[in-house]
Amino acid sequence: MRISPVAWAFNTLEETLAEAVRSAVCTHDNPDSREAALVIAGATYLARKGQSKEDIREFVQNESDYDYQSDARSLRAEYGSVAHCRASVPLALRAFYDGSDYEDVVRKAVHFGGDTDTNAAMAGAMAEAFYGGVPVFIVEETLARLDEPMRDVVMRFRSRYELGQAQNQVSDHVRYSALSRISPLRSSS
Repeated sequence: MRISPVAWAFNTLEETLAEAVRSAVCTHDNPDSREAALVIAGATYLARKGQSKEDIREFVQNESDYDYQSDARSLRAEYGSVAHCRASVPLALRAFYDGSDYEDVVRKAVHFGGDTDTNAAMAGAMAEAFYGGVPVFIVEETLARLDEPMRDVVMRFRSRYELGQAQNQVSDHVRYSALSRISPLRSSS
């Protein structure tokens, strides 16, 4: 869930994978967690470098034994809603493979169920890299919900690694629809 920044901080896949393992073992020192870190960091790195979803799928297949072909319903039936990388990573990958843009990927990850914040964080990281950023309206709404110190960290990271915003990723209709769903939340925070 927290590994994706590694994919932006290094210039080669080999460096990214090595750092992913070093980063993961601090808190998750077991083979499943290391494999998950490699897969998510590697997939995000490859997406960042413009690789196709098929190339990313091939990387995942070569680096892990994750089920990357089953549909979300089958994966949920197999894993249920446990908070474990064996359950979360396949659902995040499925959302990424099936999604058509950043928002669609994140929505699918949440809809699939299970450990939804983890699934959406991983799927969203891959989608951000693959689709060239996070739509402006999502970035703005998210930043507005952060306190100043955290907003500063996020902005410095985005600036340092030149993370863009996918401004034209969604139609005006979708943007209006999404903002109307968000507005009630804004007034209650």
